[in-house]
Amino acid sequence: MSVRTYVESRKLGFFVAEQLLLFGAFLATALAVARGLGVNADWLRVLAEAACATAALQIGLYLADLYDFKVAYSDAPKAARLLKAIGATTIVCGIGTLMMPGPSAARAIAVAGLGGACTVALALRAALPEVGRMTALRARVFLIGQGSQAALALQREIARDGHTEIVGWAATETAGMAARARARGANVVAVAVDDRRGLNVRELLACRLAGLEVIDGPTFAERALKKIPVDLIKPGDL
Repeated sequence: MSVRTYVESRKLGFFVAEQLLLFGAFLATALAVARGLGVNADWLRVLAEAACATAALQIGLYLADLYDFKVAYSDAPKAARLLKAIGATTIVCGIGTLMMPGPSAARAIAVAGLGGACTVALALRAALPEVGRMTALRARVFLIGQGSQAALALQREIARDGHTEIVGWAATETAGMAARARARGANVVAVAVDDRRGLNVRELLACRLAGLEVIDGPTFAERALKKIPVDLIKPGDL
């Protein structure tokens, strides 16, 4: 399985789970408010409003570029983009709710449901860095070739890209690579060396047997970073 497929499948799962959580938060809050008001909610209307609010929040996140995990991670501490997206969504949905026909209790239920969905969106996005570490939303790379020019070039590109995290280093002759990579929570072992002679093939095989993907630097850069740094290319690769 390629690195790109490995990472993107988890991102897709996160976005689907986020949509379900927002939809569920709207319904749960609306149900609680309806019970508090002592009214029987029109659940067909509530379901439609929940679907519209969820879609509006997702569109707001998309327009704020928060589907780009590099942007989302950097925005998580202060949530500047997130607050703008949620604020704009709240205004649009709030105006739409006030313009819809129906009793005032129905409007109150809709506004409360929107508030519940927005609260969940804030909490989930604020916790995104921690969620990402637990669910491997970003590729966690253990880099083989410490000190080599190829490894330094790959490190620079990874730092610039922001979608991948280097969790550990090792020299080509290091023993116990698999255990070290597992201890650091890596899911990929990338080999970036200036000279392939001297590679410890047994250690790399042990990494494969431990369930880690072992891949060379240029291929990793092509799949995960969607580009190949010139410094990683050797004449023999052409």
